[in-house]
Amino acid sequence: GVFLEQMGIKERAEMLIRGLEKKGGNGVEAAGDGDQTPGKDAADMEPRKKTIREAVERLVSRLPGRGMGTLYKALAIVPERGGKRPVGFGGGLGA
Repeated sequence: GVFLEQMGIKERAEMLIRGLEKKGGNGVEAAGDGDQTPGKDAADMEPRKKTIREAVERLVSRLPGRGMGTLYKALAIVPERGGKRPVGFGGGLGA
């Protein structure tokens, strides 16, 4: 769970949700021409938003029986001397 959080899974999920909102919830860019049924896209969007948020929670949750955050481990192999820790393993984005 911690690894995925450090890699930015929650930020990526929010980007996906914002993309849905921008496209009007149906995967098509909103035309803005008034042809769309008012409220329909917003209603279609909510289940998709919920699915994304639940999927992220399942991946990162550390609660017993709730998610995979305690089931899986990640390993990084770096050079013994001068090896910098990668992002997600205690390293930062800076060069």
